[in-house]
Amino acid sequence: MHGAEQVVAEALGGAGAEVRARGVVSALAREYGLTGSWTRVPAGEQSVAFGLDGGAARHFVKIEDQTSVERVEAAATLTDIAARNGVRVARPHAARHGSHAIPVDGLVLSVAEWLPGQTLSAPVSPGQATQIGTALGRLHHAFATLAPLPAAVTAVEEEWLRWDQEEVVTRWDRAAALVRSRGDDPDGFDRVALAALAERRGWAPALARVLTSLPPLTRQWVHGDYAAPNLLFDGERLVAVVDFTNASPHLIAYELGRIAFGPEVALSPNGEALSAAVLDAYVAANPAATAADVACAESCAFVQLARSTYPVSARYAGTGQFRADLDDFWIRRQDTARLLHAHLAPAG
Repeated sequence: MHGAEQVVAEALGGAGAEVRARGVVSALAREYGLTGSWTRVPAGEQSVAFGLDGGAARHFVKIEDQTSVERVEAAATLTDIAARNGVRVARPHAARHGSHAIPVDGLVLSVAEWLPGQTLSAPVSPGQATQIGTALGRLHHAFATLAPLPAAVTAVEEEWLRWDQEEVVTRWDRAAALVRSRGDDPDGFDRVALAALAERRGWAPALARVLTSLPPLTRQWVHGDYAAPNLLFDGERLVAVVDFTNASPHLIAYELGRIAFGPEVALSPNGEALSAAVLDAYVAANPAATAADVACAESCAFVQLARSTYPVSARYAGTGQFRADLDDFWIRRQDTARLLHAHLAPAG
């Protein structure tokens, strides 16, 4: 194999990796006219990404095996809508025949512009918090014109808002059983994961109170994964919001809470002030958001963090690519959920 094919094959792994790698490298040259030096980029757990240095320019190449051509094409359209409404994005590149997604042996290949920068990480600065809120507000404002149009929903219409204690506890118990059956505890993380899952059992009353007391919240098209790994910063400047492939209709309070009270913001020094800065900037950019959407963002963040068993479920199932990152992410998510529980439980 040539150097490029070797790099891609090692990243893809598994049976038939060499054949698929040749197909990917060949398709990129044929459909995009791109050749050059490939470098693996640790960008995402559900895809494999590379920086491709073609000499005149560098490109971001993404290979996915859990999506469709149609979904990637839709993401390109949404990226364009966001860009036209003042959101900085990484522009997707069209292939020779206008497509933004190329199928290759069960994989989907796409290319976007390469932008300098690093994904958001703690500590978050006040300036970064403001830019995060502004970009999300502009994005939601732009997506509010998409069908289905924004609507106020309760647990009757929106499954995410329903409280099912048996289902949630069963999910926690299954994750704990997975840890016990797959763990070997070389670094003590098994104990960390099990302790966190046990702690969450004590949060069930707060989860029930929070979910059953939420007012109607706005549901519309959202980014779907507006989180630290998809926010690129060059120092203090937001360079781009990336990866629109998970976009779908959902609660704007959920997406707002996920970033405004996410680990990077909430665990930074002066986290409460930073969360408030995100919310204030969001409201300024999206005044159509209701007071309930903004006020309930923290509650939605707690619910999302506490009910989810990711990334422990992925780590012990063997589907996660970067084990050390997953371990750190689980700990930070648990610390954040504990902080939010302490804030919400007395008023719950």
